[in-house]
Amino acid sequence: MNELSNGTIFVPSMTIQRYALLSGESESGVKRKVAAGIYPTLDREGEKERVLINVALLNKRLSQAQY
Repeated sequence: MNELSNGTIFVPSMTIQRYALLSGESESGVKRKVAAGIYPTLDREGEKERVLINVALLNKRLSQAQY
């Protein structure tokens, strides 16, 4: 499995469903955070394209966060 190793996700983007599965968060929770702009997404060319969470940018933001 190349997506999750020791808690780190190694793919640059993934669907809401896959992110929810790997993170343990509900799909509705992920969708709410996407709508609120908390989880960055890739630009879509059309409304029918799937929403992809920009995991690379999310990981970068998290690694730079001050705690």
